[in-house]
Amino acid sequence: KSYPDVDAPVNIFEGLFEKIQEIGNNPREELGLETPYPSFNRFYGHLRPANLYAVASRAGQGKALEENELIPTPNGFVKIKDLQIGDEVFAVDGTPTKVLGKASWPDRDIYKVTTSDGHSVLADAAHEWLVQRRWDYKWEIRDTKFLSTSTLRDRPRIPLHKAVKYPHKVLPISPYELGMWLGDGHSSALVLTNIDDFLIKRWEKFGKRYGLNTSKLGMSYRLKNPRKHIIKSNKLRKTFEALNLINNKHIPDIYMMGTVRQRMELLRGLIDTDGFIEKDGTVEFCSVKEKLAYQVLELIHSLGVKASISKSHAKIYGKICGFRYRIRFYLKNCAKLSRKNKNSRNSEKYPHRYLGFEKAGKANTVCIEVAHPSHLFLCTKAYIPTHNSSWLSDIAFGCHQINPKIQVLYLDTEMSFDEQVFRRAAAISGVPLWYIE
Repeated sequence: KSYPDVDAPVNIFEGLFEKIQEIGNNPREELGLETPYPSFNRFYGHLRPANLYAVASRAGQGKALEENELIPTPNGFVKIKDLQIGDEVFAVDGTPTKVLGKASWPDRDIYKVTTSDGHSVLADAAHEWLVQRRWDYKWEIRDTKFLSTSTLRDRPRIPLHKAVKYPHKVLPISPYELGMWLGDGHSSALVLTNIDDFLIKRWEKFGKRYGLNTSKLGMSYRLKNPRKHIIKSNKLRKTFEALNLINNKHIPDIYMMGTVRQRMELLRGLIDTDGFIEKDGTVEFCSVKEKLAYQVLELIHSLGVKASISKSHAKIYGKICGFRYRIRFYLKNCAKLSRKNKNSRNSEKYPHRYLGFEKAGKANTVCIEVAHPSHLFLCTKAYIPTHNSSWLSDIAFGCHQINPKIQVLYLDTEMSFDEQVFRRAAAISGVPLWYIE
């Protein structure tokens, strides 16, 4: 089939150079109204009089994480690519928030973003972060690529997150006593080896709820005449076996996702047995079991606390016998033993995490939009706060704020009027939205 020549392609750039020269020699109009976006101002001569501009966007705008990154949810960790609209994730204040939008992006430039306490996430070059930088300490939203040029002096820091609020769980073993057993218990039996009267009495009281108790003295390379306290109870042993704890020390999932109070009690049991609190408030938990150590690290992060982990050789009488894992953090009231808890305190000088960046090639990425007004959600097992996009409202309001002569009609189908007012107040003041709320 043939077509007439009337629709043949036309070279629209014919004579372009001459037209540019003519306009340059005879300027037609002055620059328009300034916007907050230098590239727009430079290429389009600002906002020009009598023109009507329409800016449209959809959720995400490519500000995404690598598709296999884990996102904490009220039902456990889920890869970001497997999240669906309507699912719940955790916002920066620890509350559950719904996923409003989702988009996928193939073969994108990504960076490995590493926190100052040693945790990392793979993020799209265009992914956004709410950060403060040392030269002015103002909260601002910047993308990964921009922040990757930061020097050590203005290394960006991200907001603090609060303890995540998992729903209440009915736990078969009280969390504090489970923490005691994980710290100083025998892997194969319901035996606690410790010299502290408070802990022995707690274990005794715990055992009385389930069966008979006997105590005896023993020897240990760590303690002088420690007291081994044995609980003889088939019922309790079956409970431990049902949780797959015998000869397999770990924190069961149901305990990792208990309430804030339940998780704090578990941590206190661990610190009172296998932990130490220095005079300056530094808390240290040490274990030779790698899986348990990393679960304790995750537990601490879920409570809104930054923590680091290190690996070194474990020695007995100077002989290397494997590896040990040491976790260090600050947290007030993280122990029940008075001699330990009296030194506990929250971090005051360096509570924030700082970010470092390095290129990590290309990967498929996924972005989500969340309902929480802060637009911050938590990612990875380290519960790192990160941002989803609010680009459209920011460009609309930013143009009006820098030049009130620019009239803006802003249409939004998701947020309420009150939410918009709070967001504008945050934008004007520089105070984070959740602080204002």
